[in-house]
Amino acid sequence: MNPSGLMELAQIAEQEHMRNAARRAAVRRARLDSGQSLFRLVAGRLARRPTDANRLR
Repeated sequence: MNPSGLMELAQIAEQEHMRNAARRAAVRRARLDSGQSLFRLVAGRLARRPTDANRLR
């Protein structure tokens, strides 16, 4: 593969990554704005991991 093609692929991958990160940030902000506290956000994330949930009991 030629170097320019490789650079183009890397650029596309980076753009995709930034878009995904921006969407996740927007979702997180929307959840916080809707009155869901950061604590509940973290607690919900922990509850999805069985090992961490067991450790908290």
